[in-house]
Amino acid sequence: PGARLSLYLLDPAGGEPRRLTQDDFALGPAEPELAGLAEFDWLDNNRLIVSGRQDGSSEHPSGASLFIVSDDGSRRYLAGAGGRWHLPRVSPDRDWIAFTGQALGAAGWMASELIVIRPDGTGLKRLTVGADRDALDLAWGNDSRTLWYAVEDRGSRNILRIDTRNGRAG
Repeated sequence: PGARLSLYLLDPAGGEPRRLTQDDFALGPAEPELAGLAEFDWLDNNRLIVSGRQDGSSEHPSGASLFIVSDDGSRRYLAGAGGRWHLPRVSPDRDWIAFTGQALGAAGWMASELIVIRPDGTGLKRLTVGADRDALDLAWGNDSRTLWYAVEDRGSRNILRIDTRNGRAG
């Protein structure tokens, strides 16, 4: 109880691990059954995109926003207040970050959307608005314009493709 996941950076040449996330930051949502949502991806050689929550924020306990965490441990909010956002995936050209999640609120269950945003916080596009299945398991195509994702339906897992420029499924 009360334990937190933290990110550490270890130089492949050896040495002591360096802690990137401190005690005032929790990876992923607080609910134990959602601990697997504490995911991250490298933005570049010095920065990661991380799903998590800052202590003292007004974030819902089951929520998680996206942050950019630098290799020196500093962090900056990117997107996602008021929701549970996770599975960040950086495009091959490093121009876009795809992620999934849903807003938290009075409504009952809502499907997890597929969204893209630029690393500077601009250009947010909701690609699967109104879908009735969760977007899962993201992977970028080599062209940085195509995203592959999975949806589950009646016991099957289907792989879908979407063009990030116009939101068209292909």
